[in-house]
Amino acid sequence: MNLIELRAIASSLFEVAVAAADPRLSLRRALIESPLPADLDGRIILIAFGKASIALMKEALNHIPSNTPYQAIAVTNYENLQAIKGCEVHIAGHPVPDENGALAAARIIEILKNAGEKDFILTLISGGGSALLPAPRDGLTLQDKIVTNQILLQNGYDITALNMI
Repeated sequence: MNLIELRAIASSLFEVAVAAADPRLSLRRALIESPLPADLDGRIILIAFGKASIALMKEALNHIPSNTPYQAIAVTNYENLQAIKGCEVHIAGHPVPDENGALAAARIIEILKNAGEKDFILTLISGGGSALLPAPRDGLTLQDKIVTNQILLQNGYDITALNMI
């Protein structure tokens, strides 16, 4: 094989790998294998957060059985904002949390507190979710989380370390 043929093979392998990692396609396969329930006495609640939440939510909405009541909320970073018909979309800070993220976290908590026993909840989490939904524990503030994230990022800590702290 010559160099041109090797490049073509490498490019093809790269494209296949990227397609295999597509969160929307992965979710599609999962929901075909395990469909959302059609015979609920309640409703389907879809919660998506992370940088891929828009793509995930769009796909999930395509799998809601007809005539099934649902509620949908997605939280993504500013760069990925898109309106989605039938879904409440929020934007928030990433990698540093912000007030919009705290408001989105409070909204999700409210939705979950109002969920009934017969509701079915599907949560779709992708990268960035922890920064996008800051909900500080008692004794901590949003500002504590912001400053901590900024210090860690400025000092070269990777995502694993950030999440552990």
